[in-house]
Amino acid sequence: MPSDRPFPRQPIINGTLEPKRVSLRSSYDPQRGLTITEEWETAGDNLNGLATQCREAGKAYDLTSNGRKSRIVITSSNTEGTGFDDIPIDTWQLLGNEVQNSIKHHPNVRSLGSADFLEVIDAVNQWKDGETPDEFFFTDDGYMGLLFRMLIHEAKTYSLGQYVLKHTTNVSNRWDTNVADQGVEFIYTTSQLVSEISNPGFWTFPCPGRLISKIQSIEVQNDSEDLIWGWKKGPSTEGTSANNRIDISTEYVLAGWSKLTYLPL
Repeated sequence: MPSDRPFPRQPIINGTLEPKRVSLRSSYDPQRGLTITEEWETAGDNLNGLATQCREAGKAYDLTSNGRKSRIVITSSNTEGTGFDDIPIDTWQLLGNEVQNSIKHHPNVRSLGSADFLEVIDAVNQWKDGETPDEFFFTDDGYMGLLFRMLIHEAKTYSLGQYVLKHTTNVSNRWDTNVADQGVEFIYTTSQLVSEISNPGFWTFPCPGRLISKIQSIEVQNDSEDLIWGWKKGPSTEGTSANNRIDISTEYVLAGWSKLTYLPL
């Protein structure tokens, strides 16, 4: 004889009907990542405890309850206990910045040699002391005269274009490790950088070939023996985002870095 019960008998724990999960599914979106949806049911109004657990865990839910039957739909990026693996989202940006660099570091100034450079500095100091330097410094259109006239007008810096590779991984807030925490504050050569960002073992979506091609085409701009030309990997920043996920951002900055303060990878 068919039963008139609305659904199968559920276990009773501590005098309360235990909720039963009736469905579990996953969906993936390239912008939002993996979303897990769980549906739970129980007889009577017995899902408030599960709703409280969702709020404490930061999970979204939709609860429908009455004295006869209750239903809750939970959505989250947390894959723990579901059998699904999280799928990180990788975003890559190659940014063109402009920074101010000391005029003393410009290649044309460094080409003067120490004797000519010190002669210019002496002339500048004479000017500042109220003396009149050699007329040469006012009429010369070479690097010495140009540098002298820049310095007496307090023009001590020049604009320098700079590339920054920015990567952001969007993952579940249960994610544990990320390559963003490795090699921090070291200087990567271009080949070392390309090896890291194109490794499919590190990223779900490695750096696109278009960006890698451009990175490899950037010419060395600083050949000083005191500097390391390369990409400095900065510490990652992390922040919460929608759907119980975390944004982990890392920047690789291309420049000439002092051998006194930085080490190659």
